[in-house]
Amino acid sequence: MAKKQVEWFRDTNFWEQYAPIMFDDAHWAEVSTVADAVIRLARFDLYNMPHAPSPSKAPRVLDLCCGIGRISAELARRDCAVSGVDITGSFLETAREEAALDKLTIEYIHADAREFKRPDFFDLALNLYISFGYFEK
Repeated sequence: MAKKQVEWFRDTNFWEQYAPIMFDDAHWAEVSTVADAVIRLARFDLYNMPHAPSPSKAPRVLDLCCGIGRISAELARRDCAVSGVDITGSFLETAREEAALDKLTIEYIHADAREFKRPDFFDLALNLYISFGYFEK
C-alpha cells in the first residue's frame, strides 16, 4: 500500500522561514488601506459601526489563511467581529498574542481553510493575497 504524501503547505517550518517575506514592512504598511477597502467594498456602512447611520449588529468576518492576523486585527479595530483561520499554529499563536496585547477580541481557529465550515454565520469571507493558489483542488 502506498504511503499518503503529506501536502507541502502543512510544513510549519516552510511557513516560518517564509514569514519574513510575507510579513515584511511593505505588507504591514498596507494593512490600513486593505482594511478600509474591505469595509468599503463590503458596504459595512450598513452595520452598527461608529460611522453607521443606523444601529445593527457588527459585521461577522471570516479571514481565511489569516497568518499572523494583521488584517484580522485591523478589521477588529474597525468594529468587525472577526474569526481568523490558518493551518500554521505558530502564526496563530503570534496572532493571539498580538490581539491580547491590543485588547482585541478575535477568534483564531487552527484549521485547513478548505475544510473549515460554519454555514450561514459570516457576513463576509476573505482570502487575501494568494493563499488558495497553493492548492491543487
